[in-house]
Amino acid sequence: MYLGFQPSMMTLEQKHVNTFSIHVTIIIYSLFGIPLDFHYLCVHKLTCDIMKRFAFKMFLKPGFEEEYERRHAAIWPELKQMIKDQGVGNYSIYWDRDTNILFAYQECSKEGSSQDTENVDPITQRWWDMMADIMEVNPDNSPVTIPLPELFHLD
Repeated sequence: MYLGFQPSMMTLEQKHVNTFSIHVTIIIYSLFGIPLDFHYLCVHKLTCDIMKRFAFKMFLKPGFEEEYERRHAAIWPELKQMIKDQGVGNYSIYWDRDTNILFAYQECSKEGSSQDTENVDPITQRWWDMMADIMEVNPDNSPVTIPLPELFHLD
């Protein structure tokens, strides 16, 4: 039976589904005898699509490069755990020496990111307060954060 589309020709956005719709997809595909790429479904759908990629930049004050690195090398265990508990993983920060811009990337399994400024927990606020002297910050000491739109992704 022809359904008017071919699943292999769908874009990543069209293939984006949640866990519930994965089960619905399996049922519908099996009812109509449509071949199903189980590797894509089980690996990609259950890991990549659930994670939201988030990139942003922050601004380091000149002359504080080594201090920034030193403080992050000694990041508090409770801060690390809190970030993980908020669903943030695969988190990296890079430094552009020419501009003193910090580029950060993280994957988030829940809504929001490590840079959300609403309902900030005391651990994060304490970290922001400690980092405020070496970064450009907002009035609440959260780092000035500029989200970067994703223009390309390759799995």
